Amino acid sequence: MKHLFYFLLLIITVSSCGSSCNKDKDKYEEVLFEFTVPLNISPGIDTINVGQELTIIADFTDSLFDVLSQKKYYLPNFNFKTVAVIQKLTNPSLDILDQTSAVGKFSFSNIIGSFSNFSATFADVNYVYQNNRYLFTGKIIPNEKGVFIIRFYHNTGSKGSTELPQALAPNVPGIKRFPLMRNIRFVFNNGNTHFNIYKDNVKERDPNEATNWVESKATYTFIVK
Repeated sequence: MKHLFYFLLLIITVSSCGSSCNKDKDKYEEVLFEFTVPLNISPGIDTINVGQELTIIADFTDSLFDVLSQKKYYLPNFNFKTVAVIQKLTNPSLDILDQTSAVGKFSFSNIIGSFSNFSATFADVNYVYQNNRYLFTGKIIPNEKGVFIIRFYHNTGSKGSTELPQALAPNVPGIKRFPLMRNIRFVFNNGNTHFNIYKDNVKERDPNEATNWVESKATYTFIVK
């Protein structure tokens, strides 16, 4: 009887191990997304005066277009972790990372949503989610002359990406999927960002597709006189 008991115990143990081993053999797959977010800044002219307002507007649907899959995905009431960077271009021999911080050279006004958590270079951008749309309207007013840029980007912190809802990339048999937002592709004024002025005032960085997008579409350059 003892032998039968140990034999049955062995069968159960092997069976359990086999089941858990099959689970352990599930593949892990990161599914990356890079959503596009349109922005508008007005007036869209390349030169304004000290004290003249620039109005920045975001108004986009919660079904966002992903440039990697070329599909739209439903993403309601999400924290996009958006940051605005403002810099003064003071030395054309330096790349953008070494240009002068300039948040303190502007006044800010919140209309819908808000700028918040100001530092020398950065300010958080907080959207309002309403009627299936993300909304933001804010004004910046320059207090001195110069050549400036404002750039929006997705602040992933040290992780390099932001976790997305599982519904964007459901698990499939044998594969555990992890949807991650690696980047947001912001676009000012349909890409009309005065990139020629930017290139005249900043040293070119190592060119690649992602860097080119950030510099030519997500960065708005303007002159203040």
